[in-house]
This record gives sequence, C-alpha cells and structure tokens, in this order.
Amino acid sequence: MISPYAQRVSALCGAMSDAKIDVAVLTHPDAIAYFAGYWNYLGMEFGRPTILVVKPGSTPTIITPLMEAEMCASMSWIEDIRPW
Repeated sequence: MISPYAQRVSALCGAMSDAKIDVAVLTHPDAIAYFAGYWNYLGMEFGRPTILVVKPGSTPTIITPLMEAEMCASMSWIEDIRPW
C-alpha cells in the first residue's frame, strides 16, 4: 500500500515532468510536511533549515540538521535522509 505522502510526491513528479521541471527544492515546513510527513521543530528562521529535494524518476531526499535526522527517519516515509 502506497502512503498518501508517496502519492503526493508521485503527482508532483508527474506535474513536474509535464512542465519540464527537473528538480524541486522545497524549504517551506508546510510543504515538507505535506509531501514527506516530516516537520522539524526549528527551521529556516532559526538557521536550521530542512530541505526536501524532489526529482522525477528519483527517490526524494531530505536534508535536515544532524540533531533531527533520527526523528526524521522515524516520521517520514523517505529513506534518503542526509544530515548536515
């Protein structure tokens, strides 16, 4: 069973392909929560951004602060988590 988050990313990738967009870099916490199912407690305004990178034909990547990487792995369906 595919998660609703994965379905949303799939729909986004389809729209991106139709529009010939190669990559989406999402930084807004609401967008990341909507597509990845993950929200961090601090964010861009505190200098601790989390970034979701979506490319059609590839698995999405979350880039998140090291202190939150474990929480991210337990909250999100996305497997490619890159701590910074």
